[in-house]
Amino acid sequence: MFFKDANEKDSKHCFFTQLADLIAYSAFLKIKGEQGDLTDWQINTNAGNIYDSVPRKFLNTNVSYNSTDAILRLK
Repeated sequence: MFFKDANEKDSKHCFFTQLADLIAYSAFLKIKGEQGDLTDWQINTNAGNIYDSVPRKFLNTNVSYNSTDAILRLK
């Protein structure tokens, strides 16, 4: 959930927030896939690769000099 102002925003009221939620969740699934932690349904639906379908123009590729997919991995 994002806070643009002091009022709490629910994603059902904002398409931008819904899109941000979807991209964040797909990045989460990509990392889970790299770690081998996907559930059976996520493997069967190829959910670990959804993030790779997001056009690069919508990603912050400046997040890290070592990142080619705009995901900053903390170790």
